[in-house]
This record gives sequence, structure tokens and C-alpha cells, in this order.
Amino acid sequence: MKNTLKETIVFAVVNTKGGAGKTTFTANFGGILADMGQNVLLIDADFQPSLSSHYKIKERARYGLKSFITNGVYQDCISKTEIDNLDIIISDDPDLELETWLRRGATNFLCLRSAIMKLKASSLYDYIIIDSEGTVKSEMQESIIVAADRLLAPIIPDYKPAKEFTRGFVRTLNRVKPPEGMGHMYAIPETTAFINAKDRTNDNVNVDEHIREHFRDGIIHGSDFKISVMDTVIPNLASYNKACGLQLPVHRVEKKRYNTSTPSALETMMAFVYEICPELTGIEVSE
Repeated sequence: MKNTLKETIVFAVVNTKGGAGKTTFTANFGGILADMGQNVLLIDADFQPSLSSHYKIKERARYGLKSFITNGVYQDCISKTEIDNLDIIISDDPDLELETWLRRGATNFLCLRSAIMKLKASSLYDYIIIDSEGTVKSEMQESIIVAADRLLAPIIPDYKPAKEFTRGFVRTLNRVKPPEGMGHMYAIPETTAFINAKDRTNDNVNVDEHIREHFRDGIIHGSDFKISVMDTVIPNLASYNKACGLQLPVHRVEKKRYNTSTPSALETMMAFVYEICPELTGIEVSE
């Protein structure tokens, strides 16, 4: 069913450091939105197609990401997963041909944005979520950033990855920042960071506090880019790996936890959705 009530929101999950849990989060974020009755499209824009195999594919499209970007059409590029309301554009670029193609034209990095704008105009989806690769310099990464309405940045609660995130992310945003006089073409979206895979240790608690203090004023130090840190924290639980193995959204795998103060995966993901998508507050997942 088409989305005729609200404008499609495009999230891009980004971090220039690998190992931050982008793909696992993207899959589970899309999965819970779909189970809340939202029409969701995942886009696997990482040349390592982990997201493309996270869920079982019910109907595989003839094409994938390469055709979506280079031809600017979405027909025959969208595959259907076995999760109701959840579709995906798979990654089909193991040889990084898109990176070469994106470098060939000065405005090619805007082609993903253009293709998504056409898709948004179709009103097929409530939410589009793009998974990205973990790298500091990449034409694809830059394309993803300018195509999004909002950036979501998972940060592992460790001092070194947190510092590397800040340095690498600012460099990437500075490269993508529109030149003077081109601000009408696109804008850098605001970034929302969140603590991902947090353990219940003193070190993790201290790093959590450090990250929040670092971004306390909403500005990345030494830049004019806006960033905020979510209250919701995603804990490091075995259920996330288990759900990946089962090819299911984690909220279906762990609905409750007993004799512990750590929230279940269902409780965590619902809290995340309500915080980042307040328009969905009060909507529950389907049983």
C-alpha cells in the first residue's frame, strides 16, 4: 500500500570507522518499523553486501544498487524480503565499479540523491534507510550523505573509536559541504549519534558520559556541523547475533528479559523508534 499521508523520510546510517554495527542496526531498525505497519525500503550501499543477506529474500529483483544509481530508476531494482512491509535494494557491486563511475562525472555523486527523490515522489515508502560502508574517503559515502534527510551515527563506547569517529566524520562532511552558491542543490543533514553495543562496565559508562559531554552543545568541535546524541542506548546483547543467524528482526527474538535491569531488544528498539520518529509514538509492533 502506498504512503499517502506523510513525506518519506530518508535515514542514512553512517560512521567512517568500520565495526560500529551499522548493518545490524540498519536491519533491525527497518525490521521494527516494518512490524509497526510502516512501508520500509532498505538500501545496501556497502560493497560488502551484508545487509543484502540479513533477511531472506522472497522476490529477488533483476537489478540492484548499480542500476538504481546509474539509470535513476527503481523499477526492477527493488527486492522483497520475507518480512512484511520490508523491501530492499541489494548491493551488487563487489568490484567497486560504482566508485569508478561516481568519480567520472563532477555531479555523479548526486545521482543517488536524484534516484531517491524519484522514489520519494512515488509515495511507496514511509521510510528509506541506507546502510553505508565504514571508510573515511569514498565517493559512495559522500553520495549517501547528500541523499539523506537525516544521518544516524552509531558509536561504539570506546575512547579511540569515538575520537576517530569525530575526526573522520568531520573530514567527510567537509568534503561534501556544498560549494558557495550551490547550497540550493543540497544540504548537509543534521546528524544524530547513538551509543551502540554498550556493556555494563565502568569504562563503558565513562565513555558514554565523555561522548555526551563532547557533543553537549550540539556542534562537532572545530566545525559548524550539528550533531546530537540520543538518550536511547543500544546494549550489547547476544540476542542481536542470534537474530542475525535466524534472519529475523531482533525485537521478535527477544521480547522480554528477566531478573535484569537491561531492557530487552524489543524495549530498546521501541524506545529508539519513539525517540527518533516521534510521529510513531504509541504505535505498537504487530504480533
